[in-house]
Amino acid sequence: MHIAYGVTGVGYGHAIRSKTVIEHLRKKHKVTVFTYGMGLKVFPDATLLEGFELCYDENKIRPFKTFFANLIKLPRRIKNNFEVLTKFNPDIIITDYEPMTHWFGKLKGKKVIGIDNINAITRIKTPELKNFKAKIMARIVSFFITPLCDEYLITTFFKKAIKKKTRIFLPILREEILKLKPKNGNHIVVYMTSSHYDKELIKIFSKFKENFIVYGFNKSEKINNVIFKKFSEKEFMKNLESSKAVICYGGFSLITESLYLKKPLFVLPIKDHYEQLLNADFVERNKFGMTTLNLSSKKLNLFLKKLPLFRKNLKNYSGCGNDLLFSYLDQTL
Repeated sequence: MHIAYGVTGVGYGHAIRSKTVIEHLRKKHKVTVFTYGMGLKVFPDATLLEGFELCYDENKIRPFKTFFANLIKLPRRIKNNFEVLTKFNPDIIITDYEPMTHWFGKLKGKKVIGIDNINAITRIKTPELKNFKAKIMARIVSFFITPLCDEYLITTFFKKAIKKKTRIFLPILREEILKLKPKNGNHIVVYMTSSHYDKELIKIFSKFKENFIVYGFNKSEKINNVIFKKFSEKEFMKNLESSKAVICYGGFSLITESLYLKKPLFVLPIKDHYEQLLNADFVERNKFGMTTLNLSSKKLNLFLKKLPLFRKNLKNYSGCGNDLLFSYLDQTL
């Protein structure tokens, strides 16, 4: 069977999850990957699509700017992307929140399977958060991205589907994470990508005795106890494995990997990014860590004091859905 696998290029986590699924599928099927943006870092040999983009301003999504920026380019993107996809004539479409492969599959009468975590917002029972505007915007976006999949295989923390054609699986973890043997060192891994935080992080972290290993700013520099590193998969894994805790945005993949390794989390979700807010809420609600929209030395000090509690609660956490998802795909395809 020839599978066209569409991977959104917005963020890094979708591609990481998809790579794990694709490696399994390729044992029995031919898989052609379609992606763009960050997805190309994981799939450098993938077939390029003209992808959608998110517009940010000071670590906050700008929904209307995002909408109009993509709307202007939409006709050209549809034409060019459909021409690319038509050449491959796949038997089935799998999409990790990638809209062009989804819509191509529906228009061509192909079966379309969605494997992602974001559709939990519309298809899974989740806690009601106060940010109603962000929730509405997230639902509107999901309506246009992948609304008509024949089946949704959702990787999520949450347990109850509220719509038909929806199956729930625990998070998918890459093999490299599953092989790690975590221990608690004296450093904290930090993953941020916004220059909005650069100098602010140094100011806050310098007040503490711990070392802070910071990824995401694409530089190598040491300022007292703050160590900036250019991203290296091998080095990042090594630092994560022996970290004391993790400070990061609300992205699903790093949170699920950190939880699997029993690492307490201090989550700084992007403002008005509802999926990230849900992930952060899950961490705090289960006392696996803390969340805040604005980091401060006072909040960080409280987080560090509560590490023993977070570690105790993480002892019983188990979150890996690889085997069940792979088994289901083997039976279905």
